[in-house]
Amino acid sequence: MKTAVGRTRRIVIGVLLAATLASCSAGKSGSSAVVATPADSGLQPTADGFTFANFGSAASTEQFDSKDLVTMFGKAACVGGVEEPCALTTQAAAWARMVNEARASGHCEGLAVQAAARFDAKQNPVTGDLLNAGDVTHGIMRAFATQFLPEVQDATNSWAKKSLSDIVNELVSSMKKGTVEYSLGLYTPTGGHAVLPYAVQFPSKNLAVVKVYDSNWPGKERYVVFDLAAKKWFFSFNGQDPQKDECAWTGKAGDIDLTPMSVRTSATCPFCGAKTTVAKSVLLIRSTGVEWQVKTKNGTYSPSNSTAVDGTTVRGLRSASCSKTVSLPEFVLSVDTPDFELTLPETSSAYISNGKSVIQIQTTGKKARKPIKFTQTSVTSNDSGTTVTLAANNFATQVTADTSVINFGATSIVVDATVNGETKTVTANAEAPQVVVTTDTGVVVSTTSNVNLSKVDAVIPVDLTPTAVKPGLAPLAVREATAPAVTTTIETATTISSTAAGTTTLPSRATTTTVKPTTTTGGTVATTPSTSGSNSSLSVTTTTVRLTSTTLTAAPTTTHAPTTTVTSPTTTRAPTTTVPTTVAANNVTLKFIVVGTGWNPTVKINSGQQMYDQDWGNMDLICTSASTCQGATTTIPYGNYFFFDISTDQDQSYVAFGDGQCCTNMINTGRGYRQCNASYPGYISKTCEITLYKNFSFTY
Repeated sequence: MKTAVGRTRRIVIGVLLAATLASCSAGKSGSSAVVATPADSGLQPTADGFTFANFGSAASTEQFDSKDLVTMFGKAACVGGVEEPCALTTQAAAWARMVNEARASGHCEGLAVQAAARFDAKQNPVTGDLLNAGDVTHGIMRAFATQFLPEVQDATNSWAKKSLSDIVNELVSSMKKGTVEYSLGLYTPTGGHAVLPYAVQFPSKNLAVVKVYDSNWPGKERYVVFDLAAKKWFFSFNGQDPQKDECAWTGKAGDIDLTPMSVRTSATCPFCGAKTTVAKSVLLIRSTGVEWQVKTKNGTYSPSNSTAVDGTTVRGLRSASCSKTVSLPEFVLSVDTPDFELTLPETSSAYISNGKSVIQIQTTGKKARKPIKFTQTSVTSNDSGTTVTLAANNFATQVTADTSVINFGATSIVVDATVNGETKTVTANAEAPQVVVTTDTGVVVSTTSNVNLSKVDAVIPVDLTPTAVKPGLAPLAVREATAPAVTTTIETATTISSTAAGTTTLPSRATTTTVKPTTTTGGTVATTPSTSGSNSSLSVTTTTVRLTSTTLTAAPTTTHAPTTTVTSPTTTRAPTTTVPTTVAANNVTLKFIVVGTGWNPTVKINSGQQMYDQDWGNMDLICTSASTCQGATTTIPYGNYFFFDISTDQDQSYVAFGDGQCCTNMINTGRGYRQCNASYPGYISKTCEITLYKNFSFTY
């Protein structure tokens, strides 16, 4: 298996993926010589990539939900097979919660995969004309979700074992067809990322430059350099100028992989009961530290030491900067058995999907804990600070106890919960399908009233909430193109193939897609900057990261002919109406996000057209603690300046306005102003987000 390396994971199939993409068997085993022949798929990042940047779930009001699961897997996700309206089974809902929690860290793979699918299907309007709203966002989320499908994990793992030459050869071969058939994953010990390769150039026989659409830098020229002689690759994750990035990522074979688009549309439903045939477990783990462990019959894996274990594959979701430390490390694991042990000594949230059930584990605080034991039909926990939520066969239980043993089968979930030496048995079955078991009062208490274990929204503890912008990246204003919006009504008929659910055709329906006012599809790709000169930093030598004196040529210009109706194997879209709209509104909402614990900010706010003439003493009190400030909102007129005053009981706190950049005039005294309008980076669906951070200095 690969050593523990980070990555912002692969993301997924929306309604647009064609079933005619490359098969996951592409690529021969072993290493082969590279045929240094340039190739270009014709994709242009400016037109065929999204112009909005990679985003976390907090940046959108949209949520991965029952409609997304029906689109992907059909009626098997719904109770009784009833799609309209679909009441999700408890297992399907738990799987959706896992996806929604994972989305908090970003959607890079979903953006890459959706861009590929729309390009290959020649969709109109082009991807560059879409904004992050409605069905566009849901398509990205569905693409994101496929990373948790075992078949997708298997295909990715297979390519991770290939040589750099094999990967370059496969990209050249696929691009010569005029298609983009793979996403590309890049990993370092402190981060990871997914990009979309669309062209390959060879400045020399052993130097391959793979051009990529990078969702962190929409519309910008980005690339991965393969030094085939040294058997290394180089990639600028942070650098505004990739050739002057002192923190450029570097790696070797095993730290880079491909994922074929085709496997995303043909995988097995992971929660569809008798139709599910999964022989392994997929885990999502987010923790405040890296001391957690997964133990199987083959050995024990922990990111604290990165020791390889046969049958356990690990990839990181959370991207990092130059620092050697990662904040809120998050990992996706594939374990080739349902029987294993998981130890979580710090505040953590973990999901386990094994085909028979979806299990969520939450731990609070740092302490020595006994391992949680899993089999395909049971979970055993021995810690009062651990909450286990298990969904199987449309039954669900949530248990917090000194000791809990949960066994489940086709007709029930049986819980043996112990507190103060006394054990009580509680059952979830057809009469009581959802049960919560607690021991707060010193005795085992069960309830079936007001229990909602079928919700899809994930409540992420503050200590595990990632920052809005990945560390090391420039502000959104530097990286992201913006434009006014136009609303277009599009008739959509969708067919999605799923091994478990069969082929499901959704009825044609009108969906609202937000696009930019111009849909011109022509344009040229910017010329790749020359890499000559002694001051460049992205290098291909053994001591620095430099391309040396090599000039890359521009990719051929590609023009997409405008059409009104496009038919693909999966999607037919015909634009029917264009109605101009305005992003302005009478009022907008200010929303506060608190990061960090152990402090109590006091927030006052007011608005007005004046600048520093605002009367600071006449401000409305919004909140007075981390708990009351978390998610607190207030309303101001659109376009007005909002004036912000934060006092705190702890120094070294600061405020970020959407783009994640610290405002120095806000440190400690916490006073400042901003204008809330569509050009402000924190403006999301008529909401301006303001983040309150505990500490000024962070390590990642």
